Amino acid sequence: MKKRLTKCFAVPIMLAVCSLFYYFGELIDWAAWDALRRDFFYGIHDVHRLLFLVPIVYAAYCGRVRGAVIVTLVAFLIFLPRAFFVSPYPDALLRMGLFTVFAGVLGVLVGQLRNECERRQDLERRLAEHPHPGTVAGGRHE
Repeated sequence: MKKRLTKCFAVPIMLAVCSLFYYFGELIDWAAWDALRRDFFYGIHDVHRLLFLVPIVYAAYCGRVRGAVIVTLVAFLIFLPRAFFVSPYPDALLRMGLFTVFAGVLGVLVGQLRNECERRQDLERRLAEHPHPGTVAGGRHE
């Protein structure tokens, strides 16, 4: 039960931390924390978006394809306000969209790989439990 609860809260916590980092420059301006002002938080946010790969891939591993798609769409919604209202750089929406597509494809591939691995393990388990006559199982010929 505890493991399932941890998995349930892991993705939202990761998304919250990534979002905080993604919008940290705006939070510094809003709160007037001049001591924390660094150029890194005010450039093009392509590098900051890479952090969102962690919850996307984790969701793909735990929640398979559906988890990857849902978390990718949530990340897309997190990116939208910055692209529309905050970013002074050209093609902010295009860069954000390309990253979202890349991250979504990566997440779906991880989810499919996890599905395939689980399917193979299930087939191996079933074959070990009920070997077909004429096959070698456990080192002996039946």
